[in-house]
Amino acid sequence: MKADHKWNAALYQKAEGNEYNYYRKKDLLCEDYKSFRSKCEDILEKKSPNSIQFMVKDYDQDTYSDDNLQFILRYSGASSLRMQIAGKTPYTMLYFKLQY
Repeated sequence: MKADHKWNAALYQKAEGNEYNYYRKKDLLCEDYKSFRSKCEDILEKKSPNSIQFMVKDYDQDTYSDDNLQFILRYSGASSLRMQIAGKTPYTMLYFKLQY
């Protein structure tokens, strides 16, 4: 926001908490790949969603490579998967669109 917005920061409280964070409240915040995979498998075993998203703290291209994400296709039964990435470490959002 600071890149293209201006405001008097002294007039506002600093936003430091995670209590109301969407990903934390929905249990979609993952500390590492192991946590991401476990939560992803749990969701995909229960339903066949058109999309899923997570916030991961340890994102890097090697860990979240195409090869390491193939389990999503196996668990979901989807025929194709498209991934979008937003943000940067330590809070990177991974959005997956699944087609069946």
